[in-house]
Amino acid sequence: MSTQSLEVKNRGGRPVKYTPEFADNESIELEKWLEIEENIFIEKFCCERNYHDTRIPELCKLSNRFSHAISMLMMKQKLKLFEGGLTSKYKYPMCSLILGHNHNIVTKTEQKITGSAVDPLNFVLNSAQVQNKELISDGNEIEIRPREAESGDNDVG
Repeated sequence: MSTQSLEVKNRGGRPVKYTPEFADNESIELEKWLEIEENIFIEKFCCERNYHDTRIPELCKLSNRFSHAISMLMMKQKLKLFEGGLTSKYKYPMCSLILGHNHNIVTKTEQKITGSAVDPLNFVLNSAQVQNKELISDGNEIEIRPREAESGDNDVG
């Protein structure tokens, strides 16, 4: 494509480098690049092709083929990280970091909430000191007293 046709397309402004044709050509190069087993990071591809990885969304909009190639790259990256993590080829912290950042896959940690911040009364009622006591309320104040022995518990007979 000549510079003159780019200027006409751009109404006399600066020539446009990132065109649909450019994106289609890059998709072909990306597909070839993906055939090499260790190539799983788009940043490496962009560095080798001499442009910043922030151009990727723009190229995806310009070419469905490029968008598809990026999807294949992301799938390949996720699978390689899973396999590498399971076989200890890659260290867990790095796999976890990349899977979390690039693929929204995170390790879930579960914390038990005591209830003290959410429901303080429930927390007090379920604590060990209150289990064998009863709650007495006169409408304004709450009092905790030891439970009285129920009838028949101490019968001998």
